[in-house]
Amino acid sequence: MKAVILAAGKSTRTYPLTANKPKPLVKVDGKTILERNLDQLAGIADEAIIIVGFKKEMITRKLGKRYKGMKIVYLHQKQQHGTGHALMLAEPFLDDRFIAMMGDDLYSRGDIKKCLRHRYAVLAKRVKDPSRFGVYKLKKGYVAGIVEKPKRYVSNLANCALYVCDIGIFKELKKIKASKRGEIELTDAINLFSRSHKVKCVASKDWKPFGYPWDLFDISPQRVGKNCSIKGKVINSIVMDNATIEKGSVVKDSIIGENVRFSGTIKSGPSLVKINGRKIRLRMGAIIGDNVIAENAIIYPGVRIWPGKRITGVVKKDVN
Repeated sequence: MKAVILAAGKSTRTYPLTANKPKPLVKVDGKTILERNLDQLAGIADEAIIIVGFKKEMITRKLGKRYKGMKIVYLHQKQQHGTGHALMLAEPFLDDRFIAMMGDDLYSRGDIKKCLRHRYAVLAKRVKDPSRFGVYKLKKGYVAGIVEKPKRYVSNLANCALYVCDIGIFKELKKIKASKRGEIELTDAINLFSRSHKVKCVASKDWKPFGYPWDLFDISPQRVGKNCSIKGKVINSIVMDNATIEKGSVVKDSIIGENVRFSGTIKSGPSLVKINGRKIRLRMGAIIGDNVIAENAIIYPGVRIWPGKRITGVVKKDVN
């Protein structure tokens, strides 16, 4: 069995955490998302084909050519033309059934095995806000269609973007025209494929999407990374590897990137965060990218600090 992992995209919704590295390399409990997904595939797949693009050398250096007995093959998606275009790069390397999955969400071995019980399958999970996701329409447990981010209620079965299919999917992919955003969408091919094949919809127990920085609060039970020095107060926050929180500092409801040195206070409260044109209201502190130095800073709720910045004093707006 082979698995194709799509890990080429540049994620702007998760800035500043991914401004200088691929989203699959963000760490959850001390290990990258990509490594955690490979852990789940170990013993199931004997080869993982990873589609790389943005900062591809960071992924290839991290994983090398083998991982827990799996052969690792890298294919470069030079231009980001969508998930369908990315998968088509793997066609010459596949000859039968395979697993296709995203490299930046967290999947479980149990869910993967449940999907593999069927010739063709997709993974789905019931969610509270289906407008954030593509959702499945079903007929007797099989896929009858996918609707992307519906404005009106269609279904609450979110597409987890994990599929079991075979090389027949490439016939459908070659029929697909670019979407409004100029991409070849894998979901369009699944829509076509499901018209002529019985594609089972499998309910997920453990899928954890990572669409926005604050999703880490739901997927990362470990809140302090390796080699951190915590001398101040850290309340309901995630502090990544090699970070220092100086004495007298207060960090609340925040995400602190790797190698950050922080001195000061991060305030928490209601904020309006604008990401890719979407305004999101939430209660939080700040999101600080890797390698930031903050000296005697007072940071207001909702502020994002891009990697490598040096800040001091009162910060009320994003620093990028």
